[in-house]
Amino acid sequence: MDESTVKKPRARRTKKSSENTAALNLLEALRFVLPVLKKTGTVQQQFCMFKNGWLVAANDSLMIGTQVDIDLNACPHAYQLFEALQNCGQELSIVQLSAGELFIKSGDFKANVPCVDESLIVLGVPDSNVATLNNDFKTAVEKVACLAVEGAQNAVNASIYVGVNVTAATNNFAIIEALHGFDLPQMLIPKQAISALTKTKKDLSGFGYSGATATFWFGQNSFITTCLFSEKFVAYQSLLECQEEFSQVSEEFFSALKAIEPFCKNNIVYFNENFALSSTFENASSYKLNLNIPNKMAFNLKFMLQLKEVFKNAFFDEEKKRVFFKNGINARGVLAAVRY
Repeated sequence: MDESTVKKPRARRTKKSSENTAALNLLEALRFVLPVLKKTGTVQQQFCMFKNGWLVAANDSLMIGTQVDIDLNACPHAYQLFEALQNCGQELSIVQLSAGELFIKSGDFKANVPCVDESLIVLGVPDSNVATLNNDFKTAVEKVACLAVEGAQNAVNASIYVGVNVTAATNNFAIIEALHGFDLPQMLIPKQAISALTKTKKDLSGFGYSGATATFWFGQNSFITTCLFSEKFVAYQSLLECQEEFSQVSEEFFSALKAIEPFCKNNIVYFNENFALSSTFENASSYKLNLNIPNKMAFNLKFMLQLKEVFKNAFFDEEKKRVFFKNGINARGVLAAVRY
């Protein structure tokens, strides 16, 4: 974020569009940093910083920044600024009335957005971009992230594991591993950072690492820097090994699960004689399946539905009381059964 590299702001106006290009660009930049902020809370949680052509926001574990084409040095309330810009049309004026206030005007719309002194906002420094990444990494972590729970008490359950070529996640009942194809260090990345990374439309382009933090760089000089958990991930590889023949899982399988979901007590689905059942009683709701499933197996229905994107081929292991699944050659996993 060297001041010498910042482009000078240019006035932009599109005659053919009823929307303001400057407002749209600012909205996009704010949308990128909002995952670390809240509408209410501490000053750090609510306010972002515009300085030297950059927009940056941070909380205790995550920092997100992007270059912006606006000559503004202020720390406004991010959500209020975002909501104000959503009401702006072709004409836009942003005036810093004082260190504590921005004035927004667009046509008949006016808004005053509160600001704080920049000394109240604590920001770190992103790791230098030292390695190439692309959107294949985003695709891989997105496949496993469904099992991680933000804020989980156990760091292993609140994070995504990343290592050489692979990424993985677990909720203690299921494990998913996906290939990303990059030579990356072993690290546990908090779910909040992964959510911000996968939701942005920006193209992933680079990576930086310090040991305690990791930074993901995107096109247009944007970054996400996250603290890393120090705990070790589970030694999971042997749990995913299955030499049996897998059967293809059709879309109908998950249609069946969704159909009986409202009738399943305790969120358990039962499989018997190629039927998906809501219970083990004679009057259970059921759905006939065209899939060879061993008799008398049961699974957590919520977890099974979460696995849909990877659950394309499966082997139900009656002896080990688990189901192995995969999605071609790029992802695989296992889900433990529950007592029938």
